[in-house]
Amino acid sequence: MLKVLIADDHPLFREALRGAVMAVRADALVVEAANLAGVLELVEGDDDLDLALLDLRMPGMDGLAGLVTLRKVKPDLPVVIVTALADQDTVDRCMACGAAGYIPKSLDRDCIRAAVEQVLAGGIFTPDSAHVAASTRPVPKGRHQTEPFAKIGSLTPQQMRVLELMGKAA
Repeated sequence: MLKVLIADDHPLFREALRGAVMAVRADALVVEAANLAGVLELVEGDDDLDLALLDLRMPGMDGLAGLVTLRKVKPDLPVVIVTALADQDTVDRCMACGAAGYIPKSLDRDCIRAAVEQVLAGGIFTPDSAHVAASTRPVPKGRHQTEPFAKIGSLTPQQMRVLELMGKAA
């Protein structure tokens, strides 16, 4: 049985995502969380999850730190970011931090269903250029802009905790 975690702080959007998942598999079991603490509570005791659909902007996420934390807790769980943010820089940073996909909330239900199917089949989903705005951040000369974020994904849990504490102190 397919088991999917939907994490979004907007109940109406969780309902829409549930519909897209049920379009993939009508017998899917969907569990929901409205914040990162709820997500972590659900995943820590559940080894049967097949996929997590994670809103990038919900309570507790703290930017990409929430994604990195979830990847550290459940490294084998495919995590797809589902967010209203739709710029290439954000897509690239999420993918560098270990996301299995990136779904802009502006996509229609059929596209979201297809993205979920693609990730469940072991693929990676990123939106086409028609659904992603160009980044407004300049790329530093000689370095790819996602390089620091790729390094964040390799931190140990203790190193991540230190980084989080440094960020809160700043």
